[in-house]
Parts: sequence; C-alpha cells; structure tokens
Amino acid sequence: KYLFQANLRVDGSSRFHRDYRWGVFPSFSAGWVISEESFMSNIDPINFLKLRGSYGVLGNERIGNYPYQATINFTSAAFYRGNNIVADQTAAQWAYAIPDITWETTEVINFGFDAHFLRDRLALVFDIYRKNTRDMLLALEIPDFMGYDNPDQNTGEMYTNGWEVTASWRDRIGQVRYSVSANLSDFRSIMGDLGGIQFLGDRVKM
Repeated sequence: KYLFQANLRVDGSSRFHRDYRWGVFPSFSAGWVISEESFMSNIDPINFLKLRGSYGVLGNERIGNYPYQATINFTSAAFYRGNNIVADQTAAQWAYAIPDITWETTEVINFGFDAHFLRDRLALVFDIYRKNTRDMLLALEIPDFMGYDNPDQNTGEMYTNGWEVTASWRDRIGQVRYSVSANLSDFRSIMGDLGGIQFLGDRVKM
C-alpha cells in the first residue's frame, strides 16, 4: 500500500563538447493506496483509492550535429580570370560555433489520484501538473556582418500548468461486456525570458 520508485538517467550526446556532453536526469514517484488502510474497509462505494505524486527531469538535444565545432564547408564559386569566368572550389566556415552549448532540460511535477467505485465499474483518474523548461535550444540572432545563420544557443524558459481527468464505466449486459470513457484536459503555457526573442502574434522578432 506504500509505493516508491526512483530512477537516475545519465545521457551523453556527441553533439555537444565533451565538457558539456553529459546530462544527469533524476526522477522518482510515490503512491499511497488508501483503500488498503483499515479505516477505509467500511466505505462500500469506494473499491480502490490511490494518491500519487512524481517528479522528473528530462533532457533534449534535438539540434544540428556538432554546433560547438567551427566546421568547414566546401563549395564552388565563380571567379574572374582575366576576361574569363571560371568555377573554382572554395572552403569557409559555414556556421557560428557555440562551444558551451548543452542540454535543454524539462522538469515535471505531477500529483493525482486513481479511484474505483461501485464494484470497480466506475473509474476516475485525475492529474495536475507543472512543467518547467529551461535552457531552451533556440536560434538567437547575431550581427549580420558576421556572415552566419543564427546559431542555436541555450536560452529561454517556458512554464506549463495543466490538469487532466478521465472517467470510464465498465459493465456487462448478459454475456456482452462494454465500456465507455471520457477525457477532459486543459493547460496553459507561459513563455519566460527568451534571450531577446519576442513573439508578436504569429511572428517572431529578434
């Protein structure tokens, strides 16, 4: 009737410099099956009741390959030689390198309960949560005269609050079993500091 689980996840990505390559992401959850307590034995309509809570952190590294390295790109360009135009091969750095770029992290805190009523025919599941995302991987503007596209950097925060409830009914009529369920949820996300990026309607201003 008392439940606890803990995990520790260690992820590494070659997309980041070796000094920023590893991320440590812990998580744990706990539950209390109240319906197993003696003081709940005489409450007939409630067949099962569990309170639970959890906390966890996840990482995201969905960016281009090796943004910390100043890679060289080969291409062809047109040059004047005398009065003639000839194609020749050139090499140049094609992206601005961010040496200390690292994992974007998302922290989630969740509380909820599971309940069964009327001989387990009616089930309710409720969750309320808060999700915080930090060090978001966003492309920030750099001066145009540098000659590069906007590089991904660790900046930006987003906060999401939400809840979800699911109700289901399971029963049988004669030899026929049936079930119906309904789900209702809502959430709201608020953008925090985005390192200079502004959202104006459906546009992004740097």
